[in-house]
Amino acid sequence: YEGEITSWGYIRLLALQGWNEFDYNNGQSQYRDFLSSFMMASSFTDYSNQAIMAVQNSKTFLDGTYSNMNDLMSADILGVNLATPVFGLDLIDLGKAIDLRGIDTFGLPSKLLLTLQKYNAITASLSLALQSTDLTTDEISFLLGNTGTPTPSQEYSVYQAFTIIGSLDLADILVTLNCKTRGLTTKKYWQNWCKNLWQSQFLIYLQYC
Repeated sequence: YEGEITSWGYIRLLALQGWNEFDYNNGQSQYRDFLSSFMMASSFTDYSNQAIMAVQNSKTFLDGTYSNMNDLMSADILGVNLATPVFGLDLIDLGKAIDLRGIDTFGLPSKLLLTLQKYNAITASLSLALQSTDLTTDEISFLLGNTGTPTPSQEYSVYQAFTIIGSLDLADILVTLNCKTRGLTTKKYWQNWCKNLWQSQFLIYLQYC
């Protein structure tokens, strides 16, 4: 086998193939050209990753400082509802039934009771409904005086009174508050965002379906 490429065994073929690959410069092998290709590839990767990471990091830049430009430009109203035109119409339809100065306690029956008192919307029917619950006269005076924090049982009693009010009794209160929200069949629905802001909430529902 002298002179044959396998005369020193099969494993010699691997080294010989590598030599032949680099032996393109008149017998002067240029290994540095091969190694420099790795350096060029590494440099390209590092350079490209900088641009990629800049775009990726921009998605969470100042996250928590400003949720987004929509919230910043709208005083965070868009953080509550993205359907701003219809959201505004819902608020108009509510009339005096919602007091935005006490939005932190929205949904509490006692808060709604104070709103009704403020606009003289406590009718004889509602007074009778309050008295028909477990509330005493002193407790009702306490709730209307807003001199302290109502207990959970007192909130529940007021809620029960609201469930009684409907039909013509409810209509009298709606007129006083200039409330034109559709779909309110009992006073308890005033404590539900989806009932009060039904138009804009429906649009948000469609957006995420």
